[in-house]
Amino acid sequence: MKTWSQFYDFVLPELPGVDTPLVDIFLRNTAIDFCEETWSLMADMDTISTVAAVYEYDLDSPESGVEVFAIKKAWIDSAPIDPISMDDLWAASTDWKTSSGKPSYFAQQEAFKVLLYAVPDAVYSLDLTATLRPTTTALGVPDRFFADYRRQVSWGTMAALMAQPAKPWSNPDRSAYYRKEYEAALTKSTVLTNRARSRAALQVTFRNFL
Repeated sequence: MKTWSQFYDFVLPELPGVDTPLVDIFLRNTAIDFCEETWSLMADMDTISTVAAVYEYDLDSPESGVEVFAIKKAWIDSAPIDPISMDDLWAASTDWKTSSGKPSYFAQQEAFKVLLYAVPDAVYSLDLTATLRPTTTALGVPDRFFADYRRQVSWGTMAALMAQPAKPWSNPDRSAYYRKEYEAALTKSTVLTNRARSRAALQVTFRNFL
């Protein structure tokens, strides 16, 4: 893990008089925002063995300082299953919590849980690729994220801090410049993520399970 202090070479020269604990807070918030917007931090989760009649499973963090934000892809016994929104799931089947079979869909109501439909009727191997974000108490970011996005996170951090009024580091013009750079980086990184591993649509053709 790279600690927030390893971003200081990028941000402190342009923020005269700023306290480093404040910089750490803004770095963390920017890193969280960047991960949520771009899905650029991903990891394969440990295989989960399903339990008959259990449709909801907790998702443990795959590494220190990060948490699951969303599920990108899922497989049951090595076969891909489709994402479905909770609205579509309830619209298609009001008794989905009791409809059992081999799961073909996954959904999320909370970041730390995955729901399966149909409700497993046996033990299956559930494999997931998850998008991650730093926790609100993270002391830094994974090495791979720092290597790829240290400048982008620094831009967003400087934009936010320079926008603060009546501070020694206030600089509206530079804030606007870095905000533009950061927003362009969000767009570029999202496109690159989608090209590498296309996001599945949340609306799918629903198949009934009898």
